[in-house]
Amino acid sequence: MDEINVTAEVLSIEQFNLLEHDWNTLFAKSEQRFFLSWNWMGSWLSILPSQSRAMVVKAVVNNEIVGLAVFCHSNVRRHGFITSSQWHMHRAGVAELDQMWIEYNDVLCAKENQLAVRDAIIKYAINYFDFDELAVSMATSSRLSTKSSIPSHSFWVDSTAHPAFKINLSKPYKPSKNLHRQITKTEELLASNGGLSWSITSSQEEVFNILDLGKHWHQEKWRETPTPSGFDNAVFESFHHRLIEHNNDENKVVVVALSHQNKLIGFNYLLTDKHSVYFYLSSFMPVNDNRIKIGYFLHNKCIEWATEHNYQYYDFLAGESSYKQRFSDERYCLFDNILQKKKLSFYAERMLSKIKHKLVRK
Repeated sequence: MDEINVTAEVLSIEQFNLLEHDWNTLFAKSEQRFFLSWNWMGSWLSILPSQSRAMVVKAVVNNEIVGLAVFCHSNVRRHGFITSSQWHMHRAGVAELDQMWIEYNDVLCAKENQLAVRDAIIKYAINYFDFDELAVSMATSSRLSTKSSIPSHSFWVDSTAHPAFKINLSKPYKPSKNLHRQITKTEELLASNGGLSWSITSSQEEVFNILDLGKHWHQEKWRETPTPSGFDNAVFESFHHRLIEHNNDENKVVVVALSHQNKLIGFNYLLTDKHSVYFYLSSFMPVNDNRIKIGYFLHNKCIEWATEHNYQYYDFLAGESSYKQRFSDERYCLFDNILQKKKLSFYAERMLSKIKHKLVRK
C-alpha cells in the first residue's frame, strides 16, 4: 500500500455537507454496518452542542480518502480529585450526549487495508491530540492499534470486553423447546380474547406515532434505575427523530408493533443495514400473568421477518440479558479501549481500584 497521509481539521458547519459526501462515498466501500452509516453519524453530529470540540481525522492515499473518524473532546473529574482531558472516537464523552450508544465502533475505512488505515488514524490521534485519555468505546476489536504505535513507557492501554449475542440466519432458526412453548403460550393467551395483530413499518409518520404511544412503558420501567430511559432525555429523542428522518432503502429504522384489540401493547425498535437486523430497544405493556412473554413474542416475529427478508443476522448487540442468550446461537464481544497517560493521579486511581477489588473478593 502506498503512503497514508493523515490530517485533522475542526468540524464546522461549513464542512458538514462535504463530510456527508465523503462519508457516504467511503461507507459504500466499507463493510457497511449501520452504526458507521451517515444515518447514525450525521444524526449524532447534528445534536452536538455548538461549543463541542469535534475534529475530523482523514486518511488519504493517492488523493483518495481511505479512512475517516470523528473525535470529540471532554474534560472529566472522577472521585473528586482526578481530572482528565479526554478525546473520544464517535462519542462526546458526556453521558447525556452518548445515551444513544454507538456499537460496532471503528474507523470508517474501505474493506482493503483496514488494519493499516486504522493504525494510521489512531497513531495520528495519539501524536496530534493533547490528552490524558483517548477512548474508543464499544469497538469491534480489543486492539486499539499496533503496539509500535503506542509508546509503552508513556501510556497504559486498557480493554474491557462486553459480551454480545446474535443469531446466524444463514442456518434454519429453531428456538429451544422451552422457548417455543413460551412463545406459543403467549400467543394463545393473548389471542384468546381476540384481536391480536402485529405490523412492521419504516414509515416516518407511523414510527413516530408508535413511539409516542408506547414509549411511556420504557420510561416507567427504567426511570428509577441507574440507567433511566433515553426517552427521558431530550437529546436522545432529538437524535432518534433525525435518525428516522434519514431512513433509506438499505440503512433504516424499522419498528415492529404488537396490538391487542386494536390497542398497542408493545414494540421493538430495530436498525437495519444490508446484512443485519439490530435489536436496539423495546417497550411493552407490563402484564400480571407471568405466562405472557410479550418480549419473547415480539422477538420471534422480528426474527421471522428478518429470515424472510434474507438478512444474515439478527443481532441483540451488547448486554448479558438472559433472553439474549436464550435466543442466540453466537456470542461475540465489543470492547471499551482506553489509552491512558502514565501520570501520578491515574496510578493512584489504579492502586485504589486494585485494593477495592481485593476487598470485594474477600
